[in-house]
Amino acid sequence: MDAALAPQEPMVVALLPLWGALLGAGKFPVWVLVPAWIVLARIEQRVLRLSNAYLIASVAAGAVWWGLGSRALEGAIAAHAIARASMIALAWTSRPAASGVPLAVSTWEALVAISTALLIAFVALDLRPAVAAVAAAYLVVRVVRQWFYRSKGGVDATALAIAKGSTEAAVALAATLLSS
Repeated sequence: MDAALAPQEPMVVALLPLWGALLGAGKFPVWVLVPAWIVLARIEQRVLRLSNAYLIASVAAGAVWWGLGSRALEGAIAAHAIARASMIALAWTSRPAASGVPLAVSTWEALVAISTALLIAFVALDLRPAVAAVAAAYLVVRVVRQWFYRSKGGVDATALAIAKGSTEAAVALAATLLSS
């Protein structure tokens, strides 16, 4: 783990997928949830020292969820958790670009984040949409990883932001299209 990381950062990384689920469990209206998720994204960006692309991806995802409204709350909860876990999985399994490690993630943190996201996905969604969402997240992580390996030689903070935003969109599609 990078010595420059704050001591509380491992817990933040490990429990990152829970934030959206906790907000979603409150059954708040969408006009409260979307701004809260965007504020959380700003906090995540600052604590984890990620690029502005992370915040832009969060605002774009928030606009999608705002458009879908309250009928997609379960999908939004799953997308929030899976997107952040996929970003953590990408940082955990990839070599860093020349610009440095975008996010230092230990095995314990990654496993807690991934298992939390899986649990949230399978509780919030029915079986088919949950499996499709997890498969979509896996594919997004693979594609982003390969793209950045070829273009930059490794993964940087922009790759994490793109993985998060793309995963959130893919999970939105899976949850909305496959839900009954």
